[in-house]
Amino acid sequence: MERYLSPVALWVTLPNPKEESMRRLALAVPFLALLAACQPATTELTEEQKAEIAAEVTAIHDEMWDAWPDLAQGMSFFDSAPDVGWGWDGEVRFGSDNIGVWFEPTIASFDRFEITFDERRTVVLSQDVVCVTERGVSTAYDSTGSILGSGPLAATVVWVRRNGEWKIAAGHESTPVPEVQ
Repeated sequence: MERYLSPVALWVTLPNPKEESMRRLALAVPFLALLAACQPATTELTEEQKAEIAAEVTAIHDEMWDAWPDLAQGMSFFDSAPDVGWGWDGEVRFGSDNIGVWFEPTIASFDRFEITFDERRTVVLSQDVVCVTERGVSTAYDSTGSILGSGPLAATVVWVRRNGEWKIAAGHESTPVPEVQ
């Protein structure tokens, strides 16, 4: 019985530097094409989609502010990831547990607070990331209804959609520095 090599077997088995390069190229091209085809498609959101996402996040954002001074309820809006961050009063904390412990003494000192925002921008960065930047006035009250403090407030909150829920990934609150005379 006579044996012969098929052209493919011959091509695979013959040691020839030029053929070796061609073989690698022939294997690499389909692999790269497959890799490119498996990448997630990035599509721009329509203005209508952005408006829907912005409205959804704005409603949740308002619920977040209304949840305070109940620490557990307010902190439930924060992502549980260790890299979640919040800047406040010239300091920064990371991790929702650390942030909650940091907020606790201040929140325990008042019965309720009101925030009135006079400017807000909600920017949809992607279908899963939204940034809310706002300015307003915050007033804290004790249990008798007396004002403990009131003043301007600026805040920025970055919301991310994780497992279908919008959570705070980063935020910052600040009050103006008094004028130096």
